[in-house]
Amino acid sequence: MTPRIWLLADQLSAAYPINIVIPEPGKYLKLLRLLINVFASFPVGAVTMQKEIFKMKKHRLFVTLTAIAASVFVLGACGSTTKSIPDDSSTAQESSVTTSSTESVNLTPTMTPTPFPTIDDPEEVLPDGVYRNYLTGAYVTKEESLVRPISMMIDNSEPAIPQSGISKADVYYESIIESSVSRMCLVFNNLDGLYRIGPLRSCRDNFLSMVSGFDSIYEHYGQAAYALPYLEDDRCDNVSGLGSYTNQVFFRDNTFHVMPHNAYTSEVGMETGIKTLGYRTEHDETYRGPFRYVLEGEKTDMTDAVDANVVVPGYPVNNPRFLYDEATGLYKREQFGAPHIDTENGEQIQVKNIIFEYENSAFYQDSPYLHFQTEAQGYGLYISEGKAIPVYWERPEFFAQVKYYTMDGHRLKMNQGKTFVCVIENKKIQAAKIGKDDKSLKCVVSEDKVKEANAINEQWEKEYKENEHWYLTACSDLRLENIAKHNGKSKVCYIYDTEYEYGNAGKKGK
Repeated sequence: MTPRIWLLADQLSAAYPINIVIPEPGKYLKLLRLLINVFASFPVGAVTMQKEIFKMKKHRLFVTLTAIAASVFVLGACGSTTKSIPDDSSTAQESSVTTSSTESVNLTPTMTPTPFPTIDDPEEVLPDGVYRNYLTGAYVTKEESLVRPISMMIDNSEPAIPQSGISKADVYYESIIESSVSRMCLVFNNLDGLYRIGPLRSCRDNFLSMVSGFDSIYEHYGQAAYALPYLEDDRCDNVSGLGSYTNQVFFRDNTFHVMPHNAYTSEVGMETGIKTLGYRTEHDETYRGPFRYVLEGEKTDMTDAVDANVVVPGYPVNNPRFLYDEATGLYKREQFGAPHIDTENGEQIQVKNIIFEYENSAFYQDSPYLHFQTEAQGYGLYISEGKAIPVYWERPEFFAQVKYYTMDGHRLKMNQGKTFVCVIENKKIQAAKIGKDDKSLKCVVSEDKVKEANAINEQWEKEYKENEHWYLTACSDLRLENIAKHNGKSKVCYIYDTEYEYGNAGKKGK
């Protein structure tokens, strides 16, 4: 019998099938992350693509990342070819989403890709007695630098507005998850004094991959089935809204919202969960964060930067914008046509840095759930103090730290302060824009680069779909392997024991 994956709904004890079919587990080789990690560079006049041979290690197949051509994304205007996208943020069902039409692009490589010229910069040397807050780059004491952060999945659909505690985060991640609706994952250095944080929502695997480099404790209130293998991994210290300890950590509050948009936690609740699960609360002393920052009193070199007083990621439902405030040197965020406010203190989200990370994406099978190619190499933008420069990023493995580089190959050193990372789909890159003001808004890349990015995503998606059954089989096997390491007990939900199979009634053979 062919099992189905059941996706957990975003509230307690509610699950619904969405007809996801995978081959029987065990018939194929086990993979950790077969996503056809093909990175196609963006050279002028050609789209180069290359795959490396799969390598077997400990019964899992790893895809190594390919070398890429050192071609810079040129910022420039682009003609809009995007068709209308439905504005339905109240449902998780798949809507009819039409992507942009592009001219055909020659996908045959016409040149041999060469490695991007990254430079192995030495670790920074700080003055004696000075340490970093690894989320903001601020100077702190040694004890403060060792505090382990907490990442939280935040509901960002319109029914979940207003939100609580969000202004206290230090790093923000946002991406589309399904039906053109975005979700956020917020990374907090501490939760001091926060008695209501949320609304909370379920995990998506791309967020877990992106925040893992912070060595954070990861909170999620439910999860898509595709995230289960990684949530069960020992490299993920997660606090689950579906755990047996739920009532000690989370609570429902109807002050602003009704189910499923009314799940919250607090400083005390998270402390209880972390203590119950026995997670460490400090970094190892050898830990260094994924971001690099300038020294106190210095600023990021923005030579040859373009104007970016207005920043538009291009998400069609919440329509977020960042507006630069010269008086404070910070970007103020808006969405749904209004300032993005923390209802607990009335403060607007404000950040020093914005990063656009361009990634390939595809739908998982016939579901509305998006899969992103986080384990890859790619381009993006670094935006700060009203200016933007192109950057290059790499994340070699699911749980690995991301590294950002300037186009001369050196590690990007950001201005000290909070950071907001927006994931931009390559196939929808034409919607992302920056400019000095609303009248001068232009696409983040030229029209030719839009066509290349769209074509690259299309080719990657085709390769992924052809091999999706391998990946989903690996997901099922890897989840069971990880649960077996915990004596058959799931870290995510009590019903996910060793005998549980996706799509069955919780017991093997039924």
